[in-house]
Parts: sequence; structure tokens; C-alpha cells
Amino acid sequence: MSALGSESRLGRGIGALLEDASLQAALDQGRADAALPVTKLMPSAAQPRRSFDQAELESMAASIREHGVLTPLIVRPSQAQPGMYEIIGGERRWRAAQLVGLAEVPVIVREMSDSKALEIALVDNIQRQDLNAIDEASGYLNLMNQFNYTHEDIARVTGKSRSHISNMIRLLALPESVKVLVTEGALSMGHARTLLGLGDAERQLAIARDIIKKQLSVRDTEALVQSINAELAGDGPVSRKRSRKDEITQELEKRLSAVLGYRAQIQHKEGVGHLRIAFDSSDELAALLARLGVQ
Repeated sequence: MSALGSESRLGRGIGALLEDASLQAALDQGRADAALPVTKLMPSAAQPRRSFDQAELESMAASIREHGVLTPLIVRPSQAQPGMYEIIGGERRWRAAQLVGLAEVPVIVREMSDSKALEIALVDNIQRQDLNAIDEASGYLNLMNQFNYTHEDIARVTGKSRSHISNMIRLLALPESVKVLVTEGALSMGHARTLLGLGDAERQLAIARDIIKKQLSVRDTEALVQSINAELAGDGPVSRKRSRKDEITQELEKRLSAVLGYRAQIQHKEGVGHLRIAFDSSDELAALLARLGVQ
């Protein structure tokens, strides 16, 4: 999809969030309140996007160079820096406009709360369908932590299902190194969701690297994770391998068996276990007890 095409759909439903029909009409028609110098605009803390793809910015810049900025940016007056305006919707257009060398960009100015600003920033990005899964999930979590939203509240605001919201937020439980791979686009959301089934952070990262190296599909990854979990549960070769005694324990068994004259087995885990000595008759038991000094 071209930058121009994605711009034309920006803002659908945003006016409803502010209960502002005039805002929706202005976005639909590309009608701005004013043109502000790019130097008077600043990114908002409400922006869920944490990374901007340079190639996509350059593509948008090419569209802006030919057609101009068709859809106004949504901004609000900055409380922290009087005279400046926070960008609530349209930061990528602002960045692309600067690549082109534009001095001004069209804007729609509205007063709004921090929670409403975050809602709009999320919807703005989600409607474009180009917000990476981790940034999207972080935006949802911010609504929950900062403004006490429930999953149902977020689903209502964004138009997503409650299960989608829950599944996205679960991705934030992945180790940071894996989340970076998702943010960079090396792993898809489907891959990331499947890795959650492993539980162990080191194992998740190891499998994530395998996915990238071997170019595994999501279905391949699901099968791999199921196999690993089965092995860890005792149904496969990994479990059998791990059940083998370590070399130190085996050596102790040999030495103890030699001293006693009977086969000895040591079973232990984390310092707790038992010692088993095998005998084949009551006479052997009596001899063993005598050797141990038990009368």
C-alpha cells in the first residue's frame, strides 16, 4: 500500500473518540485548522510507536513531495512547553515532511486529556496496520497502568476483540532480546505468541534465533514448541537424556558398590534423594548388614 493510500484512510473513527463530528469531517476532507511550523511541533509521550522505519519514511516523503500533506496532523497545545504543540496523530508525516524540507504542515488543534491522547495515538497507528506488535501491546498496557482501562475498555476504543488485546499484552512477557526481534520485524506476532508456550527465557531466545536462521513458518514453530514441551515432560529423547546420571554420581555408585560388594544406586535431585542397595536373598542381606556393622 502506498503512503498516499494509507494517508487517505487515516482518522476514520478518531472523531468519534473525541465525540467531535467536526474533527471527523475535517480529517475525512483533509481540512486543517491552520498550518504550523514544523519547529513548533514535538512528539508526544502518548505516541505508542518507538521505532520508525527509514525506508517507509522516505517513501512517505516521496508522496508528500508530489502531493503534499493530504491529511492534517492532530495536535494539542503542550502543557510542558508553552507555544509548542504535541503531535497526537501524524508523527510519521511530520518526520517525512522534514525530510522533504517543508517549513509548515497542516494541523487540527484540539484540547484533550492524556488518556484521550493515548487512545487517539493508538487508533491512529492501529488503523494503518503498520504498528509493530510490541509497540501496540505497550500502548495497551499504558492505558491499563496509567488510566485504569480494562481489556474490555481497550477493545471498545480500538475496535479489536478482547482476546486480541489479551494476547497482545501477553507478548510483553517475552524476554527483551526476543521483543527486540519482533520490533525489528525479524519475528512475526504469530511466532512470538508461539514462543510464549516455552516459558523459559533462554529457550525462547534460542528458538527465536532458530526461527530466523531456518526461516521457520508459524506452523513449523508451533510443531517445534510442542515437540520440545513433550520432551521436557518426559515423552521424548530430551527427557531421557536428562534422566541419565551425571558422571560424578555414576562414579560414586561404582565405588560404593565395590566397597559393599553389592550393587548400589543413588537417586537425587537438588541435594535430596535416596540410596538403594540391591540383594538377592536373606543370606546376602545378613552379610550386607554385617559389613555395615548392623547386628
